[in-house]
Amino acid sequence: QTVEKGALLFTLETTKAASDVVSPETGFIRIFVKEGDTLSVGDILAYVTDTVDEPLPQPSEFHPSSFTLHPSSSVLHPSSFIFHPSSLRITKPARALAESLGLDLAALPPDRLVTESVIREVAGKVSLPAPVLEGIDPGKSILIYGGGGHAKSVMEMALAMGGYHIAGIVDDGIPAGT
Repeated sequence: QTVEKGALLFTLETTKAASDVVSPETGFIRIFVKEGDTLSVGDILAYVTDTVDEPLPQPSEFHPSSFTLHPSSSVLHPSSFIFHPSSLRITKPARALAESLGLDLAALPPDRLVTESVIREVAGKVSLPAPVLEGIDPGKSILIYGGGGHAKSVMEMALAMGGYHIAGIVDDGIPAGT
């Protein structure tokens, strides 16, 4: 794949930060790692070469001190990265939760590391349209907030009085469907 000098290649994520890696040169990006790989300090991630078929050492042969770079290629070695702080620093679990909730990542705070608790906080502030419950009489339906012991008492009372329908129980501390 061709890349321009300064183009965003990928984002490196750690437990504490995320940093964008940009191309140091114009050429062809040849990446030797895949998303989710765990890397060590000093590992070579990719080359940017002038031609797509320029021969390169195999990843197992990468020893920075044991090979010479050709003038036509640039190695993407952690010490030579051009780091630009990402506008959003988010953990993988937080990103997965945000995507599952349909949250817009652009709405997340850029001034701190976004964790699952931050996602839950933001999700609680997002107003969703009220669900339409068909076939339920709003004057005779009860929606119970909180699934603790009091919910059982309210349900028993409603059933004893008769004429009421338990529409559901809402509790943000209990997983959906339980």
